[in-house]
Amino acid sequence: MRCLYLDQIVLSFLFIFWSLGCATSRQSGFDEKQLSSPAKKTLLSPKESQKLESQAKIAWSKRHQEPDLLEAKQRYSNLCQYGPSVRTHCALAARASYLLAEYFYQNQDQREQFNQGARFAELGLSENSAVMDRFKKGIPVEASLDFIETRDLGNLYWLAVNLGSWARLDGVGTQLKHKDKVKRMIDHILKKDRDYFYYGADRYLGVFYSVIPGFSAEDLKLSKQHFETALKRAPQHFGTSIHYAQTYAIKTKNRDLFEKLLRPMIEARPQRDSPLYPEQILDQKRAQSLF
Repeated sequence: MRCLYLDQIVLSFLFIFWSLGCATSRQSGFDEKQLSSPAKKTLLSPKESQKLESQAKIAWSKRHQEPDLLEAKQRYSNLCQYGPSVRTHCALAARASYLLAEYFYQNQDQREQFNQGARFAELGLSENSAVMDRFKKGIPVEASLDFIETRDLGNLYWLAVNLGSWARLDGVGTQLKHKDKVKRMIDHILKKDRDYFYYGADRYLGVFYSVIPGFSAEDLKLSKQHFETALKRAPQHFGTSIHYAQTYAIKTKNRDLFEKLLRPMIEARPQRDSPLYPEQILDQKRAQSLF
């Protein structure tokens, strides 16, 4: 029995090493910033930026419709790369990419949108000179969290959720390669601004502990705790119930919980005065399709 147990351990380690060897690499926004030539970069004029931002806001207000979301993403990505308020617009471009991937795309297109979202967020973080200088020395962002400012937290969050989603879709090897990096970023947000984006860190950790390779009963316990926190503190974010049902409820084969989470989403009326009105529409459609 002991030999069999040791064999299982060896096979597990071999699988992890093989998976890591198959992990997909990617060019980050930090790489792009480092390789770009500032002399060749033509910045938008204040008038051009104002016009583009106005157009982006109109499209963003209708982001529950794919064409408008695509338009908003394009305009915010231009502002992210050539506008004056890089941090803010990069975070919005990263969020737009996440929404496209999460609600409208599948397979390779979905992975690419998550990857683009991570890249926009990295471009936003590269505006932090301390973080960028450390990156040039080979120090990754997850090892530079002490240098992250409050105004960087939006880009840090959208980097984590996009990168984590991209890695999970790409395969076990890529997921194992990036999971600790993503976890450190999310833990930092949990510590510094727990209620950011409707308790987004708790929502992400609820998913994280439900889907990580080699999950345990303790992981599922943590998953439930984080989901319950996000659900209690920010019920207006319908996505918490959707993710809770799609991951934890399915993983634990809890049909009653699955229905309890989704039925209110189906019966709810999206709140027009809520900043999350477009997302509520999208999540309600998803709840209907899942149910």
